[in-house]
Amino acid sequence: MQKGAQTRRSVHIILCALKNNSDVFEEILNKHIIKYKYSSRDINLIQAVVLESIRYNNQVKTIIAKYSKKKINEDSYILLLSAITQLLYLNFKEYAVVNSSVEIAKNLKTSSGFINAILKKIIQNKKKLQEIRMDKNNLPKWFLGELSKLKKDKQELVIKSINEKPQLHIVFKSNLFLKKFISEIKYDFTTTSKNSLIINKFNKIENIARYNKGEWWIQDYSAMLPIYLSKNFNNKEIIDFCAAPGGKTFQSLANNNKVSVVEKDKKRAIILRRNLKRLNFNVPIEIKDAINLNENKKYEVILIDAPCTAIGTIRKNPEILFRKTDANLYKYTETQMNLLNKAATLIKNNGEIIYMVCSFFEHETTRQIKKFLNLNKNFVVKKFEKNENEDLIDDCGFINTVPCTLKNNVKIDGFFAAKLKRND
Repeated sequence: MQKGAQTRRSVHIILCALKNNSDVFEEILNKHIIKYKYSSRDINLIQAVVLESIRYNNQVKTIIAKYSKKKINEDSYILLLSAITQLLYLNFKEYAVVNSSVEIAKNLKTSSGFINAILKKIIQNKKKLQEIRMDKNNLPKWFLGELSKLKKDKQELVIKSINEKPQLHIVFKSNLFLKKFISEIKYDFTTTSKNSLIINKFNKIENIARYNKGEWWIQDYSAMLPIYLSKNFNNKEIIDFCAAPGGKTFQSLANNNKVSVVEKDKKRAIILRRNLKRLNFNVPIEIKDAINLNENKKYEVILIDAPCTAIGTIRKNPEILFRKTDANLYKYTETQMNLLNKAATLIKNNGEIIYMVCSFFEHETTRQIKKFLNLNKNFVVKKFEKNENEDLIDDCGFINTVPCTLKNNVKIDGFFAAKLKRND
């Protein structure tokens, strides 16, 4: 198989795996990189085609239906999905896309003639097909059910974000490090706070200025806000229940707090340990389920970045809406409530729990807080101060946002955070 066809064959395998929930994108990509010794150019092609195919799956489904009245098998659909994405949304060379797709179809023993005919029709109508917009009826029913609970303007923001690429948001240990960074870079940036900024174009994260100096990490703006807006979080005894990949831990350490780091997933803990080392933070990681922590020791602050559907991160993780199976919402809500109740046993009087999820579903956000407060009458909500972020903080004082674009063209994830103070 020729090199161009082989990279596209890897795209096909990865898309099938993601569709069927059998692997994580980065893990299966790394296996292919090692097996086929892919170059940086090959890797960039695979990443672009996989992610854009998933982001435009909705529109492509509509397009395929226009040209094929019969039900097609999964291999044919995935092959057409990646090929149409390359033709319409990535503007790859037409002959390369068609020839490789036909070669892969023959290899898969699926109808190469059918694939060829569809792609030729697509090429003839490219401009018109590029104008096709998202059809909500093609979105998963579980997602539409939760989306319908939002106000219409927020629903529209979420729908728009599905096709968007994420930006790279960088958080610095201090304003001094941000200033040093700005003095060295030549690419465009937008500052988002005194300690953070967005860069719009980059190649590899490892090649970004001052990466090896250990002065910054990657963290979405909305996820940065809970700690950033908690001005009193200095010299506190803090425990981070679900620490990986580590953004809140790093913020807390940069503010001179004493932080106990807990992460139950061994693979995520390895990544967290690597990040801590690069950032020159020398703290141990306790690899343990926070639910099983000893209750003798009490803390002034408890951070719960709880497992969730991660629906707020659909720009970064578009496969959430691509997979065949529904998100197991109720499994997550049970874990979230268990973590909240555990935190209630470990927090000191007048201490604060910050509960966070990368979600805008009410089952994982406001409903969880309401349920917790009903069960724990000795806790009250401590509102986040609005300041310049008033659009992201609701009337209850929660950070509560859907994926959207701020006035300064900064794209942020959907995110929720509530601060709960124990007041016996």
